[in-house]
Amino acid sequence: MKYGRRSFKPIKIALVIDAVSIGISMLRLIRSANSKDKKHKLRTIEKKEIMRRIWEALLKYLVRDPIFESYTKVVLERVFDALRISKLLPLVLSVVNYFRYYSYIA
Repeated sequence: MKYGRRSFKPIKIALVIDAVSIGISMLRLIRSANSKDKKHKLRTIEKKEIMRRIWEALLKYLVRDPIFESYTKVVLERVFDALRISKLLPLVLSVVNYFRYYSYIA
């Protein structure tokens, strides 16, 4: 709120925090892969969950302002125009808008 919706400063701060979190998660995955002790090894489902959370954290940046307004929306419009299905664009944008505002709350 302090910097406004068009400022990249909050995104950069959040990205640094997420990068630290992702780095710690990746270290855990690497240690698990190199560990010979069963106590420290992660199960396959745990590895998949960590990777899912990493991708989800990174993909949220595509629906956050100002990235969404500057890049993601423009790309979506071009793709839908190229595929000649621009009638579906308002529907897709409304779903994406829901996730945009949900990401601010979550």
